[in-house]
Amino acid sequence: RIATLVRATIIRLLYTSCPLHPSRWLAVLRNMVLATSVTRNMSEGLTSSGYDSVDSTHENDVYGEDDDNMISGPKQEQVNWSAPISSQFSRRNKHLRYRTRVFAAECVSHVPVAVGTEPAHFDLLLARSAIAKGTYLSNDWLVLKLQELVSLSYQISTGQFEGMQPIGVQLLCLIMDKFGMTVDPEFPGHILLEQFQAQLVSAVKTAISTTSGPLLLEAGLELATKVMTSSVIGGDKVALNRLFLLISRPLSDIEDLFYPSFADWVVCKIKVRLLTAHAAVKCYTYQFLRAKENVPDEHQQLAPLLANSSTLLGKYWVGALKDYFSIIFGLHSRINHKPFLDGIQSLLVSLKVQKYLDEVWALILQATALDAAPVEFGADDSEDVHEHMFISGRSMVKLEQSDFQFLWGLSVLVLFHSHQSTVNGSVKMKLDCSKENFFSNIVFYGLDNPRPCDQVLPVLLS
Repeated sequence: RIATLVRATIIRLLYTSCPLHPSRWLAVLRNMVLATSVTRNMSEGLTSSGYDSVDSTHENDVYGEDDDNMISGPKQEQVNWSAPISSQFSRRNKHLRYRTRVFAAECVSHVPVAVGTEPAHFDLLLARSAIAKGTYLSNDWLVLKLQELVSLSYQISTGQFEGMQPIGVQLLCLIMDKFGMTVDPEFPGHILLEQFQAQLVSAVKTAISTTSGPLLLEAGLELATKVMTSSVIGGDKVALNRLFLLISRPLSDIEDLFYPSFADWVVCKIKVRLLTAHAAVKCYTYQFLRAKENVPDEHQQLAPLLANSSTLLGKYWVGALKDYFSIIFGLHSRINHKPFLDGIQSLLVSLKVQKYLDEVWALILQATALDAAPVEFGADDSEDVHEHMFISGRSMVKLEQSDFQFLWGLSVLVLFHSHQSTVNGSVKMKLDCSKENFFSNIVFYGLDNPRPCDQVLPVLLS
C-alpha cells in the first residue's frame, strides 16, 4: 500500500513539474531505467578480468533483486553528501530493483503527455522562437530533447528485460502521435522523425517476432502501422518492404494463434490488431493509387505485395466483420459455425472484442471492399481490362459468392442508415443491441465524435 501511494505521488509530481522541466525528468529517469544491478556489474567485471562467472545468468542477476545490504545501517559506509549528486546517484542506481526500473520506464512513457498541450513542446520552430524572444522562464521544451527521448525509448524496447519492452514500443507509438507532423526546419518538406527511421524500424523488427508475447506483439503491430502510414519512411523502398514483410509473417499462424497463459480475448485482440495493421496499410496505399499520377515508388511497389496477401486477408477480414455484427446484433451466442474470433460466444470475450472492433470495423470494411470481386469474376479478362476496372490495376480481394454478398449487403446497410441521419450533418454511427436485436436499433451520435461513416462511401465507389 505504501509503495502504491509513493508511485501515485511521483506520478502527480511528474505531471505537475514536467511542463516546465521535462529535461530534468528525462535525465533522472534515464539513469534509473538503464541502471544495472551490483551483482551483474561484478559478474561483468570478473568476465572482463578473464574469469567466467558460473552464476552470471542467474535470475537475480537479470532482475536485480534486493540485496541484504541495500539499506545502509549505522555501521556501514556513510554517504558523502559533499560529493556531486550525479556521482552519488551513480553509486545508488546500481542497487535499483527490476520493479523500480519498470516503474521508471512507465514514468518515461508519461512524459510526452505530462508536458501538457503547449505547442512549443512539439514544434521545433516555436521552441526556437520562444527561446529567442525569452517570453518563458524555463524555455525547457520537450522537442529539444526529442533525440534523447527516442533513444531512451528504443533502448527500453530492445533491452534485455521482456517486461519493459512493450513499454518502450508503446512509448515510440506515443512519440509518433505527438511528433508525427513536426516539420524539420533544416530540411523543408521533411519531418523530424525521419532521422529516427532506423530506430523505429529496428524496434518493430524486435517486437514482431515468433517469440514475442502478446503485449509486445500488439505494440509492435501498432508501431509498424504508424510508421508505414506516415512520412517517416521518407521514400525508403527497402524499409517499407521490410516492414510489410514483418507484419505479413504472423498471417500464416493467425488461425492457430494461442497464448495458454492469457485469456481468450487477448488472442482475439492480437488478431484484430494484425488485421487492422494490414487494413490501414492498404487504405493508405490506395490514397496514392487513386491519384494515378505521381504515385510514390515505395507505395507503387506495395501493389503486387498487397495482391499476394489480400485474398487471404479478405477471408479473415470478412470473418472478423461477421463476428462483429454477430456480436452487435446479439447473435454471437447462437453461432452454429466456428467463428474467426474464438470465444466470442462468451459474454466476457464478446464485450472485450466489441470494444476493439468498434474503433476499426469501418477501416476493415473499406480495406476489404477495395478492388474486391467474386472469385469467378473477370477470370478470362485480360490485364488491360483489369487495369481499367480496378484502382490498382488488379483484383485484390477474391471472395466467395456468399462472402461478397455479405460485404455488399453490409455496405448498403451502413450507407442507408448513415443517409437517414444527414439531418444532423456528419455523424458517427454506432450499432447497439442493448434493447432489441433488430436493425432499427442503430444509435447516432453528434458532431463531437469521430466519423467512421466517412469511410463508407469509398466502399461503394471501389
